[in-house]
Amino acid sequence: MLGRRVLYYDSDDAALLLAKRVIVGTGGEATVLSDAAALDHVDLAGYDIVVLTLDEAAGPYKRAFLERSVALAPRTKVVLHACELDLECIEWMSQWPTLSHVMAKREVPLDTEELTVTIAKLLRRDHFGLDKYLPWGVDTYEVEVRDSRDKAQYVREVSNLASRLGCSDRLVELVETVVDELSTNAIFNAPRNADGVPRYAHLSRREAVALQDSECAGLTFAFDGRYFAVAQRDPFGALTRETVVTYLERCLKRTPDQLPGAGGAGMGLFRVYRVLSKLIFNIRPGELTEVIGLIDLRQSIKSLLTQPKSLHFFIEEAEL
Repeated sequence: MLGRRVLYYDSDDAALLLAKRVIVGTGGEATVLSDAAALDHVDLAGYDIVVLTLDEAAGPYKRAFLERSVALAPRTKVVLHACELDLECIEWMSQWPTLSHVMAKREVPLDTEELTVTIAKLLRRDHFGLDKYLPWGVDTYEVEVRDSRDKAQYVREVSNLASRLGCSDRLVELVETVVDELSTNAIFNAPRNADGVPRYAHLSRREAVALQDSECAGLTFAFDGRYFAVAQRDPFGALTRETVVTYLERCLKRTPDQLPGAGGAGMGLFRVYRVLSKLIFNIRPGELTEVIGLIDLRQSIKSLLTQPKSLHFFIEEAEL
């Protein structure tokens, strides 16, 4: 484990108590702040992770605080705790390339499970694995992705689990949307040749593409009683944080009637983002990409599409 000092700001004392317990429980050294004015004066240089809750009290101080925080990257990791992953958050991520985590603030003071996983992954630099988001004892299922002509079968294998869980037809369709997009990305967008040039991205998505053994991707999926979880891995590590943020920013700036219909301009990714409760990218550049999506099945369809979203990029860096 590397540095362990974590600074957490929230004006809600109940959230601060939960956060302190999580940080200590994951092996960190916790400093908590409830006074937003103190954000202007805290010495950030000694912290490895900074978590900022974007509450009303933080409003006048948040931008200056973020500017000071991201200036310390890559050593210091910054996590936003926000009521909404809105255009402002995405624009900040676009402006500051080292800002890579937005954790949704929902009806409870703090999602301790998400904070635990986020802090532990950052402290330990152990990023990959759907199992980190699932409790012990949950069965996981795996499908190898190797041929575009079998994509409907891959989608069906995952959606069959959703059907067995008693999900509505509309919810099953949303699961299928996620799996279809992840499979399409794994087949057409991820593969690279020895020079790092995309091999199949120029092809129509109706073209037949059979991946070589070294190019095959994997789909893992599970249900833990709350979240329907899907993960897609490919052996290239070509997807970048900048690409994802650019696509999301482009789509969020448009009104619904301005969005392209079938695809293009990152619409596939945007459709996945709208469905999911949490979207996580684990990237080892040039070697491995893992995209994880969690759908909260306790929510109605309307709530799923309008609820606050979490977005995380865990990017493995060279040892400092």
